This record gives sequence, C-alpha cells and structure tokens, in this order.
Amino acid sequence: FGKGKPIVYINGRKINNIDELNILQSADVKHIEVIRNPDSEYDASVKAVIRIKTKKIKGEGWGINVKTEYDQEHYANANAQLDLSYHHNGLYLFGTYKYNNRGWYVNNSDFQSIHGDTLWEQSASGLYSLRRAYQHIGTGISYDFNPNHSVGIRYDNTNTLFLHQSKMSYVSCTYADKALYDVLSSTSSTNFSIRPTHQVNTYYTGTVGQFHINLNADYFTNSSSEEQTSDEKSQKYENGSVCSRSYSKNQMFAVKLVADHPLGKGKMKWGVEHIISTNDNDYQISGVSVLTNTMDELKETTTSPFVAYHHPLTFGTLSGGARYEHVAFTYYKNHTRIGEQSRTYDNVYPNISLSFPVGKVMTQLSYTAKTVRPNYSQLSSNVSYANRYTMQTGNPNLKNETDHIVSWDGAWKFLQFSASYTDARQAIIYWSDLNPIQESALLIKYQNINSLKKAVAYAAVQPTWGIWSPTVTLAVSKQWLTVQGNAGKVNLDTPLFQFSWNNTLNLPHNWTLFTESSYTSKGNYENACFQRDNWNIGASIVKSWHNDDFSIKLSGNDFLQKNQNIKLYCPSIVVSQMQRNTSRGFTLTFRYKFNNGKNHYKGTGAGTEEIGRFTSSAGK
Repeated sequence: FGKGKPIVYINGRKINNIDELNILQSADVKHIEVIRNPDSEYDASVKAVIRIKTKKIKGEGWGINVKTEYDQEHYANANAQLDLSYHHNGLYLFGTYKYNNRGWYVNNSDFQSIHGDTLWEQSASGLYSLRRAYQHIGTGISYDFNPNHSVGIRYDNTNTLFLHQSKMSYVSCTYADKALYDVLSSTSSTNFSIRPTHQVNTYYTGTVGQFHINLNADYFTNSSSEEQTSDEKSQKYENGSVCSRSYSKNQMFAVKLVADHPLGKGKMKWGVEHIISTNDNDYQISGVSVLTNTMDELKETTTSPFVAYHHPLTFGTLSGGARYEHVAFTYYKNHTRIGEQSRTYDNVYPNISLSFPVGKVMTQLSYTAKTVRPNYSQLSSNVSYANRYTMQTGNPNLKNETDHIVSWDGAWKFLQFSASYTDARQAIIYWSDLNPIQESALLIKYQNINSLKKAVAYAAVQPTWGIWSPTVTLAVSKQWLTVQGNAGKVNLDTPLFQFSWNNTLNLPHNWTLFTESSYTSKGNYENACFQRDNWNIGASIVKSWHNDDFSIKLSGNDFLQKNQNIKLYCPSIVVSQMQRNTSRGFTLTFRYKFNNGKNHYKGTGAGTEEIGRFTSSAGK
C-alpha cells in the first residue's frame, strides 16, 4: 500500500526471518501496533513498522516450542524448528534450531525486442530449478539486574548443509529485421558454496531517573562462491561454452544508541547510529570475448544522528524529527579507487505528523522523507550469463533514491483507511539496455530515473461477529511515468487495483478455519505492465488441544495456480515474460509448546537494514 515491505518487531526485537512470524499464534499475541510514519529513530529506508507484543510467560523454568512442517508443491519441502528457553528471576537463557529444505521450479517464456540500428528480436522458453537446504542455530543469554537495567548477548549462525545447484535450460530463436538469425539451445548449471553466516548482537538497556537508554552493537559476516557453466548449441554459428566463477564476502559492524526522556509536556528521543560495511567481489569468466574479469571492493561508512519529539496538544499530538546521514561510499575496481563511483552523501530526512480526532474518527496527517539504497548485488560488476544474447549485471553508478511522502491515515472502530502521495527522486528501477559491446545482446541491470510519482489509497474493515472475523481490503495505486526512445513512447499510468478477503471462523471443540483470497488487476508498476488479472486463493484448518499447547494445521495454497504475464518497457528494449508458477500445493504443520511465552531478550539490533543489503537481491 505504498509503504513497501515493513520491518517487524516482536517484543522490541527486530526479526530477520519470516519463520519467527509463522510460529507465532494469534492466541499468543497481546497487541499489534502498525506505524505508518516511523520517526527518525528508524533507518531512513524504513517506511513502515509493525510492533508485536506477546502475552506474559505462564511461569518460570523451562519452556519449549517444537514445530515440524511438510509441504508439497512441484517438489516436496520440509522444515522444522526447536526453541528452548529457561527463565529464573532475572536470568533468561534461550536457544533455537531451524532446518529448511526447499526446491523451486519455474517455467518461463520470454520475448524481447531491441530497437537499435537493427531490430533484434528473441523468443525463448525454458525451465529453471533449484534446491537448497540450510540450518540455523541461535543462542543467547540476558540478565535483568532489576526492572531498570538489563544486559544480554546473542549469537546466530546460518549454514548451508550441502552445495545446492540450480539448473536452467532454454531454447531461443533470434531474428534480425524479421529474418531468422540464429536458433540457440543452452543449458546451464550453477553450483553454490555458501559459507556460514555469523551474527552477534549485544545490548544494554536501562533507566536512570527519567532517562531511558538503549545501546546495541552488532557484527555480521558471510561469504559465498558461485560457479556457473553454460553450454550453447547454435544452428548457424559456433557452439560455445562459458564458465564463470565468483566469490563474495560481506562484513558489517554497527553500534546504535537511543535515549529518551520527558521534555516539557512532551517526550524527547535522540541518538546516533554508526555503521561500517564492506563488500568484496572477485569475478572471473572465460569462453566469451565481450566480458572480462573484474574485482570489486565496496566500502561504506554511515554516521546517523537523529532526534524526535512528541508533544501533546489540546486537540491531538504533534510529532516531528529529523535524521541526518553522512555516508562515505568508496568503490574499488581491480584494487584501484574509482572516483566517479565513489561518493559522499550528506542528507537530512525530516518527518512531521499531526494526530487528531474528527468526531469519533482518529486521523493523522504526515510528511516524511525516506531513502532507498541499492543493495550490494545491484552495485556489483558481476555478470549473470543467460546466453550470448541475454546477460544481467550490476550498476556501480547507482545512486540512492529519495522519497518524499505525504499521507493521510485514519481509523474508526474496525475501519482503517489511508491515502498517500510519493515523489521518488532518482528512483531505482529494473532496466534493460543495449549491450555497448554487442548490439544484438540484451543487458539487464538497475537504473536511476529522475522522478517517479505515485498515489495510493486503501481501506480495510476487520469486524468480529460472534465466531466470524472477516477482513476485507480494497486498494488502488496509480503512478505517472512515460518511457520514450527507439521503441516509441509509452505512458505507464494504468492504475493497479487490489482486493483481499480473509476470514477466520472459531469453531467448537478448538477448531479454527481460515480462508484467504486476493486479487490484483492489470496495470502498471514502475516500467512494468502486468498484463493479466491474478487471483490467489487458499485455506487452512487448525485443531488444537490442551489450551493450545498442541496443534495440527492443514493448509492449501494457491488453488488457482496464479501465473504472471509482464511486459517491461525501456527506451530501446521491450521485454515480455510469461512465468508459470508452481506454488499450488498443501502444507501440514505440527506444533507443540510448553511454558512458551514472551522472549525476555531486549536487544533491538544495530545496522539491521544494512544487513538486508547484503542478503537481498532486490532493492525495494
């Protein structure tokens, strides 16, 4: 709804894995707070926050939570989780183990046209498959000296259990000015070696007089290697074999201090966050003359002081603040500093909001400035080689996007509504262009455009009538964007409509039935056109025993097996893609919990959004 993907906190701790939400049952939740205009305490890239508070633990001593899950889509998948905890007086010990084994299968059909001196067209169809198994181990300890002072440390390790391999096979026909140029059959396989990810968090939180202090420090590191082999058979030209090898290593250290205290009739919050991160890439390729070996090193240091103030008024609440970010970004290519890509940013991201009632309706008017930073894979020079006519790379010239957002939010009983307008300056979008070395080849990357304006409105109702709790949401998103070039002029301003209807039925004898349905219309998003309406329908039923300590859940997913049909417009390129998903299937989940309640670890993390830039493959 125009805010992007929210970050989620459970009892004050940011979660980085969706599995932590999956094991949380509604009966364990005490309160959910949705923050649509996060203040300056949060990273400038955060546009929405969900804070979940769980109910108090039943008692001290040992607690246990066990979850096993099997689901069947195109492949059989499985995951399991075990959580142990011990709580006595101020001491809290905990450990978790997760196992996940999952496969992916995608069937694609593509058509692309390159409008240069020659009209190059390529139609292709292919299959992609991947399987991965990994385990996660987390453990930590915290101690509350008294209600006012607490310390703790946490360690997390994620490790791929075996080398997983992705396989892709394509058949493509290439035309030059409507005449057949080549027929190419290509197969590729990719072997990954992902070394363990290590993350450590330590914290202190305390209250001295009227001052509350929260101090966190985090360290993160991971590395991976990838070897891709592509074999091509051409009907008209030479066959080829391309081999590429890449190695990537990431490191981050971050510290964050937050303090709050009363000031006048309101509350002042201030602090600072400091992040040092590095990303190293070594890329080697053979068998193709248009690509060369590269060695990239990206270093970034960010210092961000911030201040926020909340002041009660006779008719509402006025909140405001600002976050100043000084970012020093240095780019090295083959051990040589590149001045053109090395940049320094000095930006201020203000926010202000006014909350007040209109009759029985609570409303909020707000303005905020946010940023979208390219992740490190988008900044890399590494090339993903599909075939001699299609390649994908990063863009070291990418700049940070700055979003100016004006919004109006409201709530009345079980009704919520929102309207917002966003002007994204230097917007980062998915882009395709001519390969400057080979005009018949498509080069896919991310690119900045001057401005992308968008308006979003939505309304949601969530009443409860006896055993039935429906949730209905309606939303519309409209943007203003024109792409013009050799391929012609295209106005990408068709609105996207979204509708969802979810139901919860609390039945007798501890049975609960859930249904989910959502609809997305044709329309435009950035420089893409969604060319078909999509429905997604699912349902699940849960049976629980012994005050919800043991439960079994059976779910059905994507009954209609939604498919994507997308057309991407760029000045000289038009790309159409039909993607046949294999997400239809069922899931069976078993869960047992004993004395399992609130996590007493109070570490909130530092540099959490920066870690997402290492692990994400998309910037938004």
